Amino acid sequence: MFLTYTKLFLHAIWWYIKRVFALDTRSLAIFRIWFWCILILDIIMGIYFLIPFHSDFWVLPLDALLDSYRQENVRSFSAISNALWYQYALFIWALLTAVSYTIGRKTKTSSILLRILILGIHGHNPLVLNWGDTVVRLFLFWGMFLPLNHQRSIDNKKNPKQPIAVFSLATFAFILQISFVYIFSAILKDHPRWHTDFTATYYALSLDTFRTFIGDVVYQHEWLMKSLTAFSYYLELYGPLLLIIPRKQHKRRFLWVILFMAFHAGLGLNLRLYTFPWVLWFGWFALTPSFVWDYFNLWAKAKQITWVENDNETEAIQKRKTSIITQNLGLFPSVLVLWALFYIFSRNLRTLDFDKHDDRFPRHLNRYGFLLRIDQYRNMFSPYPFVDDGRTVMEGITPTGKSVNLMNHSKELSFDKPEKFNDIYNHERRRKYLTNLRMKKNSKYRVYGANYFCHLRNSQQKEKVKSIKRHYVLETTLEDYKTTEPEAILLYEAECWR
Repeated sequence: MFLTYTKLFLHAIWWYIKRVFALDTRSLAIFRIWFWCILILDIIMGIYFLIPFHSDFWVLPLDALLDSYRQENVRSFSAISNALWYQYALFIWALLTAVSYTIGRKTKTSSILLRILILGIHGHNPLVLNWGDTVVRLFLFWGMFLPLNHQRSIDNKKNPKQPIAVFSLATFAFILQISFVYIFSAILKDHPRWHTDFTATYYALSLDTFRTFIGDVVYQHEWLMKSLTAFSYYLELYGPLLLIIPRKQHKRRFLWVILFMAFHAGLGLNLRLYTFPWVLWFGWFALTPSFVWDYFNLWAKAKQITWVENDNETEAIQKRKTSIITQNLGLFPSVLVLWALFYIFSRNLRTLDFDKHDDRFPRHLNRYGFLLRIDQYRNMFSPYPFVDDGRTVMEGITPTGKSVNLMNHSKELSFDKPEKFNDIYNHERRRKYLTNLRMKKNSKYRVYGANYFCHLRNSQQKEKVKSIKRHYVLETTLEDYKTTEPEAILLYEAECWR
């Protein structure tokens, strides 16, 4: 009797895990296509900024990279050479591989190769990376194990009757890892500005560098900002937990997919965060439940939209959609997936209390995460958004002693707040680079950035500069739309040597 009840209990647990952590292969196909479209656009922008950010001429020479980031195991064949032809070849190779992966041609091979190439590109200049790049690396890692090519791919033409719902250790780890992003982020936001007076959105939108024109509108309504703060905080804290409740699981999951997509759309429309909100926005497509696509297929068939699915595919789906197929990854991939999941969980757990958890997960273990670049933890706007707002001013000194603007050659030098911050930061990579140079630990790289701006001025303008001063105009956000008086801080001063 005991063995019978034990078997029934274990069978119920297994049924629960398969039901909650299975993914629809059509959802994974949509995720593959749209996520890699974002990645392709990012690679194209990387090609545009290749010379300043990925060559030996300017902001981070190869010797400085290998010397300073050796402890973090930043290694890639991208750092073999900083020759322009070599870097262009790697970017174009990554672009072609991303296109191959998007259309689902030799998907498994493309996913492994693409991740190696992206790790090389990201490892070449860590000073320009943001949290969206971390998410990209993680999605590329899980993409090596997920069945992303079972629907809407060239690979699928050879085997069109692939299962609709699939469960594996990869789907299990993928859903949990997405949950970690939000749960640990919400726990780190244990501050009254998030859960008591709900002013976190006010302080986030007070950062003029990040606020968009839509954020300007939201910034004028205090009640709306408080509502968005409460929505964001409680959605991150409780939303992922509700995903794993089995009762009416598919309908509940669809609701939370919509809410989280709305959350990330709000982030991307109100704040300049580059790819971060949109990568996760497309990531939620992977969790879309099966009934959404079933209803869509019925609608498409009623409208006689033949390119969605033909009759044979629809009939095959009706036979397969009620069952969940268990996919066996193999021994080594399974061990790697479980180890990666444990590492990500442990690293996030340590961020909650370093003193308490550092002995269980010591810092020297970070090297293993850096080796695979699964070093994910999210502390953006934790425990509350920055109150120190500011902007960079690059002052060039001509041989006659005149001060000129090195950030925007068409405008006069000014320490006043600009009407458009695009006049200072024409791209997120540039803003992130200048922000990182402000940090004391990166002060030794300021000389390379200074001479990059010297070269831009001297190669494009008749009036040359002989020296440079880098200032940071600091303002502190106060309550009720008030700020402290701007304070210009001199961060760096040097002669131009290029």
